[in-house]
Amino acid sequence: NDQIIDGYLTYDGGIRVGICGEVVSVDNSVKTIKNISSLNFRFPHICKNCSLKIFDYLFTNNELNNTLIVSPPGAGKTTYLRDIVYQLSTRCNLINIMVVDERQELSSIYNGNEIVKLNNVDVYSNSSKKFAFNNGIRSMKPDVIITDEINIDKDLEDIETAMTCGVKVIASIHAKDINDLRNKKQFK
Repeated sequence: NDQIIDGYLTYDGGIRVGICGEVVSVDNSVKTIKNISSLNFRFPHICKNCSLKIFDYLFTNNELNNTLIVSPPGAGKTTYLRDIVYQLSTRCNLINIMVVDERQELSSIYNGNEIVKLNNVDVYSNSSKKFAFNNGIRSMKPDVIITDEINIDKDLEDIETAMTCGVKVIASIHAKDINDLRNKKQFK
């Protein structure tokens, strides 16, 4: 029901089903969605090496850069991030990578089963970004945190905290383009 409250269900391998229907609220808090009226199935896939065109731009003087992937919904941000995790893991084996995967689709992990076993990658799956960032920085010693679909209202403080702790962040955000992103009042 926690996933339904957030409008989706995740299945093995990172398949995500978006849910619309009648929202049940009690005291201004969503309790569930019932009388489902529509579903949106999103099937993850691997597009191996798709991030290689930008891979060199992730670094300046051999140091990893904070990076934000900007694109509209359904344009491949998660697929791109998944390949960045793969490329960093296989090409930079001394980097500790932490993946924060709220919806169990970025890391392709569900119920503890890994689709692809990667070196030097730790995953917080089905976890809020706040929990994963705060606990992961203290206990997992990440060099970089990779996460999908940041929410400006909820996630910026945790991202700023990571960056001021010496941890790089690679994330994605919904926007048509960089100008659309600049026009988001929260992003200023």
